[in-house]
Amino acid sequence: MEISDRIRKANLIENPLDLIPDCKFYVADNNQFEIVSLKSSALDENTKKWIFELLEKNMKKIYEASSSGWNQQFKLKELFDKSAYYLIAYKNSRPVGYSHFRFDMDFDNEVIYWYLSFK
Repeated sequence: MEISDRIRKANLIENPLDLIPDCKFYVADNNQFEIVSLKSSALDENTKKWIFELLEKNMKKIYEASSSGWNQQFKLKELFDKSAYYLIAYKNSRPVGYSHFRFDMDFDNEVIYWYLSFK
């Protein structure tokens, strides 16, 4: 499967939030969050560990109950694929949630795979 020019260009973007700077902060119910965008290759080991632990806490039982089951090695590969991006929400300098997304091709269609996980 060939990657389209649009997907190739999208994957060259270092920080998607630079395109929409008003989204770098979010306020809800008197809580202020800072939103940071990082490519998976820029994540430090502590952040990677936190991301995986939050995914496991929120989703492992759901995957185990599904027909596909829970495959830790597959999830790690998927989470930290070189094309993965993260939006990480911080409250008081502590991470509280993330969104993982990838610009990709699926059966010759341009797609964005998007996953969310919060405490």
